Amino acid sequence: MTYVMTRNVRERGTTAMQKASLFTVLLFLLIVSQYIVIQSRELDSASPTLTIKADGSIDPSSSALIIRENDNNYILNSDIYSASDGIIIQRDNVTLNGQSHFLRGPQLDSSVGVYAAHQTGVVIKNMKVTGFHYGIELDTVQNSELSGNLVEGNLGDGIFLNTVSNSELKDNTVISNSADGIFLYYSSDLNRISMNLIQANGYRGIDLFSGCNNNTVDGNYVAYNNRTGIYLSSSSNNTIYHNDFMNNQQQAAIFLSQNNFDDAYPVGGNYWSDNNGTDSNKDGISDTPYVVDATNTDNFPLMKPLQITGKGDVNLDGVVDIYDAIALAKAYDSTPENSNWDLYADFNKDNKIDIFDALILAANFGRKIT
Repeated sequence: MTYVMTRNVRERGTTAMQKASLFTVLLFLLIVSQYIVIQSRELDSASPTLTIKADGSIDPSSSALIIRENDNNYILNSDIYSASDGIIIQRDNVTLNGQSHFLRGPQLDSSVGVYAAHQTGVVIKNMKVTGFHYGIELDTVQNSELSGNLVEGNLGDGIFLNTVSNSELKDNTVISNSADGIFLYYSSDLNRISMNLIQANGYRGIDLFSGCNNNTVDGNYVAYNNRTGIYLSSSSNNTIYHNDFMNNQQQAAIFLSQNNFDDAYPVGGNYWSDNNGTDSNKDGISDTPYVVDATNTDNFPLMKPLQITGKGDVNLDGVVDIYDAIALAKAYDSTPENSNWDLYADFNKDNKIDIFDALILAANFGRKIT
């Protein structure tokens, strides 16, 4: 009798493992098949560079890929595969709304997905940008906004800002770019980087380099970046708080910079996944500071992460596993209007559960979300 029961338990365990392996294979095949379909469509419909000119016109004028709704509002009408650069903005006070369409690049080192230079008041939102060198690049731009964009799988930096001021980056998903996720360069001052998911980038999650001062970095989920979560070089007086720094190769690195890594008590500082502090008075703030380097300290590090909905953890059980893959598969290709919609499977918050949500799950598969 004991032998029979043991054999049945083993058989059930083996069956469960086989099912789990099968679902994993099916998810992988789904991702691959979607990629093949995308590539075949791109080869048949490569677009030249689209330019929103200073007078408001669109070049080439024959293109129906961008629609001018009114004087300064432009929308993407469909997915775009670009043969070189994607979209260039030469007009002030433009709003470019991607409407969750893809802008895919040619995988060339010199290419840029969306580019604006010497402009003011530029808003770029709801774009899905992949396959360029820089996903989005702003050069000498002020009073602008990047929001709700997915910037993934670019050969260089996801978002590159050069001499940009008084601008905001919020609610963007910046993942799996080969260099930095978000790179601020050369006197990019008085900007706010807030509520972004910055994960699994090749170098740094956030990089402030060469005189980028007086910026605010708050509310971001910065995780699993291959070199550094946040890097500051010759950039000071930045305020960095209420971010989750999760399992980056190095959480933070500083060179010739003095910054504020908290917003004082009781607001607190950041969550650091490698912080081993205690909380004797149960106020949610560590009893001991988190030392970044000799001159930079988070005096009030948080005891728990702020972004409690784990990336890839659909069922919120603290681990990304086959059950999350099954839940995502059930909700695949849905939007909030559909009966199979699952809010917790929409990791990049673009109101559609698609291949990019599957990629986020795959990037986190097997990880514990704490």
